[in-house]
Amino acid sequence: TPGSSLPDPKDRAEVYREFTLAAHAIGNLQFVEAAERLKKVTTTDPGMTDAWNQYAQVLNRLGKDTEALDAYRQLLTRTPGAASALLDAATIYLKLNRLADARQHAELAVKGEPVTAHQLLAKIALADRNTELALKEATLAEQADPTLPYPDFIHGVILHDRAKQDPSKFAEALPYFQRAAEKIQ
Repeated sequence: TPGSSLPDPKDRAEVYREFTLAAHAIGNLQFVEAAERLKKVTTTDPGMTDAWNQYAQVLNRLGKDTEALDAYRQLLTRTPGAASALLDAATIYLKLNRLADARQHAELAVKGEPVTAHQLLAKIALADRNTELALKEATLAEQADPTLPYPDFIHGVILHDRAKQDPSKFAEALPYFQRAAEKIQ
């Protein structure tokens, strides 16, 4: 902005170095090292949203769900409404069976990434055993991207889950899965 100045690049050299080394560690699948470096970066420069995003993803890869959620919260305070961060957080909430939180985050992401958000909302509805809502969300995902066979797939999943009680019913799910597979090819 007029009258303000940017930080001297020399003052940010160590942050840049740590971030670069973290990126190399990620590339080498050294997630523990990457997490340590990214923690340093986010502590030193809490406004660096790329570092928060990478940190959250690395923590997620390490199975540190609670810490990853904290990092996503930090990211979302700096970039409210960032659809990808909302969806990533929603996915972790789903994994933790915190369905209301998962749904809330996924719903907030619908405007930015409607296809992925509706797909995730369908999964959340399935986890909540709300098959009607799951099919509705699958249909909304397909409306956002007509190449997706998501309603057929979700219908197949519903029938497959029901067949676990009566194995003779597994065949009822097959046509839905076949239609979904044909649409992708």
